[in-house]
Amino acid sequence: LTGYYSLSRGLGTWLGPLLGGAAVTMLAGVFDATEGFQAIWGVCAAAVLLSLLPLRRLSAYADATSQ
Repeated sequence: LTGYYSLSRGLGTWLGPLLGGAAVTMLAGVFDATEGFQAIWGVCAAAVLLSLLPLRRLSAYADATSQ
């Protein structure tokens, strides 16, 4: 579990700013009032939703091994 935490934290630290910056650049014209910075919320939401997939698998594995 510690390895999973370290890997996910590393990927988030590496990909978060990269994807956030790309979203701001691509959506600057769509979100004029914030110059595109509002698009960062979409990147955050996607990261949260994607993190639920491995947690579901870990929960199923924990339930199977505890029985």
